[in-house]
Amino acid sequence: MIAKLIQFSLRHKLLIVLGFVAVSAAGVFSLSKLPIDAFPDISPNLVQVFAELEGMAAEEVEQFVTRQVEVAMRGIPGVRKIRSISSLGLSTVNIYFEDDVDIYLARQLVSQRLKEAEEGIPETMNMPHGLEMGAIASGMGKILSYYIKGDDYSTTDLRTIQDWIVKRDIQTVSGVANVISQGGHVRQYQIKVHPDRLLEYDLTLDDVIEAVQKNNLNLGAGIIERGAEELIVRSLGLVGTIEDIENIVIRTHESSPVFIGDIGTVEFGNAFRRGVACLNGEKEIVVGGVYKLHGANSFEVIGRLKERIAQINRTLPEGVRIVRFYDQSDLVRNSINTVRGALSLGLILVCLISFVFLGNIRNALIVVFSLPFSTLFAFVLMYRSGIPGDLISFGGIAIALGMIVDATIIMVERIQSTFGSKGDQDTPTEIILTAAREVGRPIFFAASIIIIVFIPIFTLGQVEGKMFRPLAFAVSTTMVGSLIYALLIAPVFYRLLHMERGRDNIARSVHPAVLNRYKSILTHCLGRRTAVTAVILILMTLGALVFIGLGREFVPTLQEGTVQVLAYMNPNIGLAEQAIWSS
Repeated sequence: MIAKLIQFSLRHKLLIVLGFVAVSAAGVFSLSKLPIDAFPDISPNLVQVFAELEGMAAEEVEQFVTRQVEVAMRGIPGVRKIRSISSLGLSTVNIYFEDDVDIYLARQLVSQRLKEAEEGIPETMNMPHGLEMGAIASGMGKILSYYIKGDDYSTTDLRTIQDWIVKRDIQTVSGVANVISQGGHVRQYQIKVHPDRLLEYDLTLDDVIEAVQKNNLNLGAGIIERGAEELIVRSLGLVGTIEDIENIVIRTHESSPVFIGDIGTVEFGNAFRRGVACLNGEKEIVVGGVYKLHGANSFEVIGRLKERIAQINRTLPEGVRIVRFYDQSDLVRNSINTVRGALSLGLILVCLISFVFLGNIRNALIVVFSLPFSTLFAFVLMYRSGIPGDLISFGGIAIALGMIVDATIIMVERIQSTFGSKGDQDTPTEIILTAAREVGRPIFFAASIIIIVFIPIFTLGQVEGKMFRPLAFAVSTTMVGSLIYALLIAPVFYRLLHMERGRDNIARSVHPAVLNRYKSILTHCLGRRTAVTAVILILMTLGALVFIGLGREFVPTLQEGTVQVLAYMNPNIGLAEQAIWSS
């Protein structure tokens, strides 16, 4: 079978060359579209359900909301486990699905159960926004962070600009899942009620709340026909100013209306908050964190974000601007440059070593071409399979450079040696076919063994599988590409570059000297088999002892160049104390 493939390639040389060009072009295109991240996304297949409950303690949140959501989510197909966190005023329920469940299907199944969960929650629970699902973002999806700078503005003003201008504009960028605001104060309309005034007018807080709700509505009132026209009638009741709130009527008391302004004071205030953001431990700032959509290309999304941020800065009030302080594209770019440098250096070294040992620049180029072809072939399959590129998978390709060119070196070297030993009675095509048949089967089995070694990695599950399956896939597909190149393309290139015989030897002076030195060392070792075996056993023992004492980490330490400090303290600690510790 292998011999027939080699014979087919030599018979249809133009088809093989066109296939080489097509795969290379498809690889370049796939690399430009391939999602690239710093590390593989090991986040679980997760859907989060949130509920905000103003002023409710963790016990009440757990009893009346969290437990109801957990019960409603049980029995959903594909759910692996359910975990929840109940804290002051916040309920978070995490629904973990199996990895093969589509995230959009999972969200649809959860949304169908939200109505059932809300029916089990008492109506007395103060949930302004009801039950909400989190954004389609992973735990490693934070790609950019920024803060709002405005020296002449308060943190409340900056938070208002962030929530009502910057955040809403950034969320329109394609590929952005969510923007999280942190720091500053959220501005509120606050009614500070005087208890003695309530007693004087025989009112309760529920009366005040109900009056504000009913008097903050725009309602439709049908239409009025005027001749051939229809006029839409509507009542405008939305509150726009503090004076509008003060003039809301609660009820009549002794034939006189009682206004909000009669029982309390209306003013701007700050909403209750549970966290602060500081810059260099010096001053409080307003921060925005941008999270990408699950599976989006980080590099492309960050590029669009930079353009949008530049546009937003031109529209902000004078003295206010957005300052980026974390950008994952720098890490991705540095990672890709590192791998690109390793591949380029590998190409140079392979070319030099091949020329030294083969003694022919054309044959060395045939060997070198196997590297870009194999890697581009892997990029095509990664793109078609939806596997993103990352530092680990690209690094695996860089480490496997020696294995990639090994098959082609064997093929080219065998053809070259056969050309030197055969007489003139055989044609160049027959000589190449004879040599390729001799080494074709060993090359196929050698590459297959390397690929088989990675099969156990494909069986890994959970976090380990998500971390290392892209690596195994990248190296395996690269080896497949190197096998295709060695068996089908290398013989064709050799035939095209050697149209005439007798021009193979250019510089063969180094090869015999190295070979003679190797023979002398081998002869010396064969005469001292016992000593060589003892040395090998001692080295293996020392290696085992050193391995036992080595440290173990799941991923290597990465010097990203950016430091973000997230401090989680006791829930009872005050914000002033947090600011002291952060500085």
